[in-house]
Amino acid sequence: MKDNDSLFDFDIDIDEAGNYETIGNWAIKGLHVLKFAFVVYSGAHNISAAIVGAGGEAWQLIAQIIGVLILESTILGIYMAFVAGKLTGDMQRILAIALWVVGMIMATMGIVADSQLHAGYALSRPLVWHLQTGLFVAPAVMILGIALVVITDPVLLQNIRASVLKTKAKEAKIKAVADAQMQKLKASMMAQQVKLDAVMKTAEHHRRYYESDAFQADLDKHSLGNFIANMRDSGVYLTEFTQDQPEEVTAFAAESTPPQPAIVETTVEPGAEAQPEKDVNFTPPQPQK
Repeated sequence: MKDNDSLFDFDIDIDEAGNYETIGNWAIKGLHVLKFAFVVYSGAHNISAAIVGAGGEAWQLIAQIIGVLILESTILGIYMAFVAGKLTGDMQRILAIALWVVGMIMATMGIVADSQLHAGYALSRPLVWHLQTGLFVAPAVMILGIALVVITDPVLLQNIRASVLKTKAKEAKIKAVADAQMQKLKASMMAQQVKLDAVMKTAEHHRRYYESDAFQADLDKHSLGNFIANMRDSGVYLTEFTQDQPEEVTAFAAESTPPQPAIVETTVEPGAEAQPEKDVNFTPPQPQK
């Protein structure tokens, strides 16, 4: 300390702080070794207790050993993940601690049950339950706890939420495209319906106009007026008319009838040669003066 009068001014010895850090690192490593040793110790006792529960059958013994390995590996894995800072979520840490405590309780009960069996002591009801049920249920409980710890990982939850949002965005996009296509189809159908209505209304208007008295009278008048001309263009010349025909039609038909050639009757006496027909309208040429 530089000044005895100052209570807050200290010299920091870098070497001394480094020594403390080294001691701390070795202590942490020692705790890791002790934890690993406890897992081996607990596993040996639980496997010994599982042999009793297997009843001498090989397959039962293998299954019990696998169950004990799952229990001990879960205890060690949660410890290492917590120390390494891999458990970052609040709910994830709570579930991991709860699972680690349950695993430690089951492992400890196996240790006590195996020790009392070899010592020849009578087992209490909880230990009997553990050998008959708890030791068989422990692997399933550990697997369920591991699943919950993994699922509650913040990074995993964030990825799940991102995937859900992407899926919803794709669904919204597909729905928007489908809605646009449907609106386009409805608009096209509406336009076609408008055109059809216009055509139907026009046709109805024409039908009413055609059936009107004024249009029919006008149609009859023009039809009779053009009847003779149409027949003449077809090569049929009409010369007889009824009294019901209009005067203008009769006059037009008379003007349209082509002139007919005059027929002159001649008599030929027997034994006489036929004389050429003479044109009664022939006028001989007059001599010029």
